[in-house]
Amino acid sequence: MLSEPQAKYLAHWLTRSLPSDNLGKLTASLQDAQVDLTPHQIDAALFAFKSPLSKGAILADEVGLGKTIEAGIILSQFWAEHRRHLLIIAPANLRKQWAAELQEKFYLPSRILESKIFNGYIKQGNLNPFNCEEIVICSYQFAELGAPKKALIFTESRQTQDFLFELLEKRGYKGKVVLFNGSNSDKLSTYIYKAWKEKYKGTTKVTGSATADKRAALVDYFREEATIMIATEATAEGINLQFCSLVVNYDMPWNPQRIDIITFPEIEDEEESEDSDLNGAENLFNDEEPNLFNQ
Repeated sequence: MLSEPQAKYLAHWLTRSLPSDNLGKLTASLQDAQVDLTPHQIDAALFAFKSPLSKGAILADEVGLGKTIEAGIILSQFWAEHRRHLLIIAPANLRKQWAAELQEKFYLPSRILESKIFNGYIKQGNLNPFNCEEIVICSYQFAELGAPKKALIFTESRQTQDFLFELLEKRGYKGKVVLFNGSNSDKLSTYIYKAWKEKYKGTTKVTGSATADKRAALVDYFREEATIMIATEATAEGINLQFCSLVVNYDMPWNPQRIDIITFPEIEDEEESEDSDLNGAENLFNDEEPNLFNQ
């Protein structure tokens, strides 16, 4: 049984503030962790805490060097500081693995949220299941449910671009597809540009450069009206399309070294086998189901 002075000292020691590059910052949070830490993992965690004004850090070590452990160290420290709004967004087939790693190696509680579980909490009267005393784990797909339905398709050639435009127009997206390429001279792009110039006539948004203004007009149209933009990759460089919720690289790049990883749409039902994560990847433009976002 701790005396009152001992309890106060222990509470102070566990919650004390230390410089971000001080190893003691992590001592309390990792004293029970069941992991053999390496120096580079400690350095990575301290780097993540280095600037209190930064909006985050990217842990980008090579495969097998323990990025999950580094993230676990950071989460453990946040937990020790009584931060309870912690969220992990991961591929659907890795959600259980994340929960197991947190529990077995760091003794951190977590809950996996998916549509069925989320709706169950809502029916029970919990209107914000994310607000809990556990680390929340969910899939990319579940995290994007509230995102705007905007798909960006990159192609390598104008011929492929025209093919996809005609295909999608016939498969349920008529009037919802816009092209973006080097010339932007098709009828729809010309119409969009003229309407945009009329709308912003006399404002500083119109620069007087036909090329720059046409690019801005097409991006605005995509953001406000269209659902899908088909763009040639080189032409789309330098424009802000971060409002998209889905990006598709349709063509294989001419240089195979540019291919880092191929990802497939995730299966939300965690009861499905891992092999089923590949189902439907080749049917993005299916005749029977013209909803690109449901795949």
